[in-house]
Amino acid sequence: MDIGTLWEAAVRDRDRSPFLTFITRPGDSNTWSYRQFGQLVRLTADRLRAAGAAPGRTVHLDLHNSPAFIMCWLACASLGAVAVGCEPEAEVPELVDQLDRTRPVLGVVGLDRRWTYRNAVSRSTVPELTVIELTEDEPDTLAGSPLLGGATRSTATEGTGAGAGSREMPPDALSVFFTAPAHAALPTEAPPPNSPPASPPPARSDGRILTHAACAGIAREHATTHGLDPNSRWFITGDLHDPATLAAELTAVITAGAAAILAARFSPDTWIDQTERFGATHTRFSAGRLSALVDATARGGAPARGAEPARRDDDPERGDAGAGTAGLVTDAPRASTLESVIVGPGAVDAAFDRFAKLTGVRPVVASGTVIAAADLLPLSSSSEDIPANAGTPV
Repeated sequence: MDIGTLWEAAVRDRDRSPFLTFITRPGDSNTWSYRQFGQLVRLTADRLRAAGAAPGRTVHLDLHNSPAFIMCWLACASLGAVAVGCEPEAEVPELVDQLDRTRPVLGVVGLDRRWTYRNAVSRSTVPELTVIELTEDEPDTLAGSPLLGGATRSTATEGTGAGAGSREMPPDALSVFFTAPAHAALPTEAPPPNSPPASPPPARSDGRILTHAACAGIAREHATTHGLDPNSRWFITGDLHDPATLAAELTAVITAGAAAILAARFSPDTWIDQTERFGATHTRFSAGRLSALVDATARGGAPARGAEPARRDDDPERGDAGAGTAGLVTDAPRASTLESVIVGPGAVDAAFDRFAKLTGVRPVVASGTVIAAADLLPLSSSSEDIPANAGTPV
């Protein structure tokens, strides 16, 4: 099943059930049901289609965690277009490299990075690229938003031919991601004798493609392994431009018909408060973010709590059925609604112990398929170089 079809089925089946709660930078929040967010995705798809998005064409997303990222990603999946995820702090040379290698029909960027992005576009092989600028906040979901038919600044005239140079992707491509390379590029030839040592050429990002099949398979595996059900609320702490976050967290939520909680920024000082406020039941940390959280609490940013929180009165769907006990620390007070906490490889035991004391839940090391470069299709110079069956879980 492709991700667009998976999403449409979830919208149909879950309808008025909560899908996404977004926590803004100031700490305000808003929640959309599956039906409400489905309408936003359909309107976004109309906007992207008008800009040239189509099966096999690419859309470049330079966005932080936000409803807009999810709207664009699901709209691309529904259209058969390929979303290109980008580290939002990427500098001009890296952006130019990504644009040259994927040749998108459309770029979407946060307002605070628009000048860096436009500088990169002007230096790339797609200098006339249409660019949509967004707030990466709730206004992107309201009438008048550039994604929903409102006015937008553009570097190109939209319509036929706007994306004529776009690179075609392999048939099952869902998303493209760029990861930091392990080594700098090697020189193509030896330097002349007695010449001064030259600086090594800059390392090139490693481009990889996540397929619909791989994403759906990993999502099913994680939803089953970690006991997701329609009553679950997954607090997404990873970055949406990371394929592991999209497959093992967001798409797993959709697969189970569960709800997602997303913050504009990961904040170690307020994360535990947020889990209690929004009733998070599941989450997944990288080793680095788990360490940042426990370090913040050691500095006094989030003191441990010992009282069982009252059940939320405004949550008619949650009940005692399905409330898991795996991973609970029986000799520590339950301090939150958390049921399952997954951590990527590399975390130290002391971080596990400290988190268990803070929340009453001991994290477990991630099981199941872990997305690595070897699990994804290489972004080669030609789609003909890519085997049709590559990129699926092994």
